[in-house]
Formats: sequence, structure tokens, C-alpha cells
Amino acid sequence: MGKRRIGYIFSLSITFIGLMFIFISGFDLGDFKGGRTYTVKFDQPVDATEVRNHLFGTFDDKIQVKTFSGNDKLKITTSYKIEESFPETDSVVASTLTKILLALFNRSKLQHMGCVYKESQMKVEPTIAQDIKKSAFIALGLALLAIFIYITIRFRRWQFALGGVMALLHDAVVVLSVFAIFKNIMPFTLEINEAFIAALLTVIGYSINDTVVVFDRIREYLRESKAGTIKEIFNLAINQTLSRTVITGGTTMLSILVLLLFGTENIQGFALAIFVGVAFGTYSSVFIASSLALELYGKKSHDKSADEVLRRK
Repeated sequence: MGKRRIGYIFSLSITFIGLMFIFISGFDLGDFKGGRTYTVKFDQPVDATEVRNHLFGTFDDKIQVKTFSGNDKLKITTSYKIEESFPETDSVVASTLTKILLALFNRSKLQHMGCVYKESQMKVEPTIAQDIKKSAFIALGLALLAIFIYITIRFRRWQFALGGVMALLHDAVVVLSVFAIFKNIMPFTLEINEAFIAALLTVIGYSINDTVVVFDRIREYLRESKAGTIKEIFNLAINQTLSRTVITGGTTMLSILVLLLFGTENIQGFALAIFVGVAFGTYSSVFIASSLALELYGKKSHDKSADEVLRRK
């Protein structure tokens, strides 16, 4: 706990950098944005950047073209004409995309162009996207509220509850920051979609479980009236649970690392969110949750010398 201010500086620095990237570059919103997604397979490797530059003039300026499950397949997402509700709009957009791709590549490079859209076309209306986004925020808010109430009831101290929830918010912001910073760097898609929300809720559940283990030992030592200052009691409790915290977090990260390195592109973004979340969830249970609980708890009446403890016994 004597190093907690170093932890504050580290966390604030990461949060500041992450928020800066979030506001400057934003996210790859995926289903939360609305639009049409097409998967096109070629008979040879293609350059996603070249295709995007070629499509840029006709489609919206935020069109996304990414390699998907190999360098011979592209995932193309666009919000071009998404606001139009005419029945023929879907076929017009698909036809326009086909013509542009055929102009860029020889017809032989496209496999089954007539049916590829039927197999891999997906459309998310803007209103549906807004509903999904709203539901995601409600789910996260309810999860944090429920956790705050649970911790308050279990430990009968709002200080522990607030420290725990602030640690969870910290973990969520870090994961969001990683997705904003590396969205155009990683070789796989980093979308903010329903799978990402599922990963974020998983991280919240994992992180609060780790925090509760530490808090339980702190509460146990406070009840036993251990000798020493409140900071020393927190340190003793944290040290008793530190090996469990590190080993549990480390083994979980190893299993997620396998998914991250060898999983398909569809699951790698999900795995990265959990990997980062578990790493920082392990860190935040000590340097955020416990540190803030100590700052808020800070009652000198709990500081006891060894003689005082013996007298009470």
C-alpha cells in the first residue's frame, strides 16, 4: 500500500492516453454503427488497403475493408445508403460493390460472385444499432450497480464497494483504450460489438471475484484486530492472497493466450479483450480496489499496537 500512489500515476497515465485515442480516433463500432457487411473470397491473396482505396470514392468515407480468415478473403463493411428504406436498395448496393470489384480485379479472381452475398451478407439498421448500443450500456450499468450493492451488503462498508466498482471502471476503460489504440494495427478485427460487451462483462465478473478474495482477507484481519496500522493490516492481507491472485490470473491468461494466438479472426478480438481485462483486473484488485478502500476507510481508531491487541484478548 505504500506504493499505491505509483499505481495511481500508472493507471491515470494509461487512462489519459486511452481516452485521448478514444476521442481522436474513436472505435470500430461494428454492429453498433449499422450498415452492411459482405465477405468476398478471391482465388489469390489480395491487399485490403488497395481495395479500400478503390472503394473509397464511391462508398462512404468510413468503409472498412479487412482481411478475414486468410489473405484471400475480405470483410467489407459500409454504411453506404443505409438510411434508405427502398426494397431494391440492398441489391443496388451489392451490385455496385460487385461492379467496382470486377473493375479492379479480373472476373476470374472472384469466386461465385453471384452467390457470395447470399452466403455472407449481413445488414444492421441504424435504429437496431442504436437499440443494441443502448442495451449494452444498460447491461453494463446494471452489472456495476448490482456489484456495488452486493459488496456493500457483504462487507457492510461502502468504502469497499466504491473501491471495487472504481477498479471495474478502470478495467473497462483500459480494455476500451486498447481497442481504440490498436484497431488499425492488429491483424484481426477489433470491433465494439455484442461479443465485445460479452467479453467486458466476463472481465468485470473475473475482476470482482479476485477483488472479493482480497477484501475477504482484509475484513478477516480487521475482525481479528491484528496489531499494526490500518495500512499494515491491508498489506498483510494482500500479501496473504498475492500468490493466489497472481497464479490464478497467470493461468487464466495462458489459456486465453492460446485463443489469441491460434484462434480464428472471429474470436481473436474477444480473446484480446479478456486477456487485457484479466491482466489489469489482477492488477486493479490490489492497486485500485484495495488502495481506494484504504484511502476511504482510513480510520486511525483501527490502528492498534501489539499491547492493545493483547489487552483486548
